Formats: sequence, structure tokens, C-alpha cells
Amino acid sequence: VTEGKNSNNATYYSYGGYFVLANNIIATGEENPFSAPSMGSIGSGGHTTADAGFHGTFDGQGYVVKGFKFDIGGIFGDIGNGAVIKNVAFEDCDAAWRNFTATTDEYARQDGVGVLAANASGNYLIENVYVELTGNGANAAALVGRSMKGGTVRNSVVIYNATGGWSMG
Repeated sequence: VTEGKNSNNATYYSYGGYFVLANNIIATGEENPFSAPSMGSIGSGGHTTADAGFHGTFDGQGYVVKGFKFDIGGIFGDIGNGAVIKNVAFEDCDAAWRNFTATTDEYARQDGVGVLAANASGNYLIENVYVELTGNGANAAALVGRSMKGGTVRNSVVIYNATGGWSMG
């Protein structure tokens, strides 16, 4: 993991590697939502950079991630240059803002929540990804919560049930 600053002097973290899913992952019960706000995301709206977040390869090998709740940042935080996310299905998942108080509400409106990330920027590839998701809240979206700049999404299917909120994509 490396630390850097973008043009607005916001701190970001970059990380990479080659990750392979080796089996289905199924959540049951009332687990806390998974969030990755410190895994590359920049915690102030509009200040993302293609240098932030995940820059590696994630190959789901056709396996399923099912029943997960996602909160700020999704799985990867942000997605940046060179990232490849492929061959994975996310079924019966949920992306929503939870348990925010007045003191953190502004932060909640600025960052995003999706299965994959808060932001995606640069030259990235999302391929052969299937998403079945319910979303509710500010900047709550299926793949990427707040901002998708550049990159390619190819041969992917999204079924998104938006139940409320604003700026949902």
C-alpha cells in the first residue's frame, strides 16, 4: 500500500496484487455491512484520482458473492488505473447508508457506496460481472457509488432495485 496526495492535497492510498476467488462466499444472518473507506477512497467529494485505490487484478473465476451488505466504498474503496475486476457474480446484495449521525452526514453525501467502489477513475476494466442489488441512500449505486470516469465495463449485467435516496446510478 502506498500513500499519495492528489491535486487538491487530499490523501489517498493505492494498492494492488493479483487476487483469485477460490469458492462462493455467502453471508447469512445479520452481519455488519462491509465497507472499505480506507482502502483507497478519498473522503471528500469530487477529489478522486486515477492514482487512488485498487490497481490490481481480481478474478472471481465464476464464483458468487451472495447476501452481502455494502457501505462506504464497497469492496475496493476506489478503483484506479490498471485495475481489472472480472468473472464474478454478486447476488442478493444491498448497498445503503446506515447508522449515520448529523456529524457524519456530510461525509455520507460526498462518498459513494456500491458493490465495487465509491469511485472509478482512469484506465480500468470491469468484465463479466453480474450484479443483483438493492440500493437506498445518497450516491448508492450498483457498481460504483459516486463517480465513474474513463475505464471500460464490458459483458456485464446489472439488476438494480433503487428503493430511495438521491444521486443513485
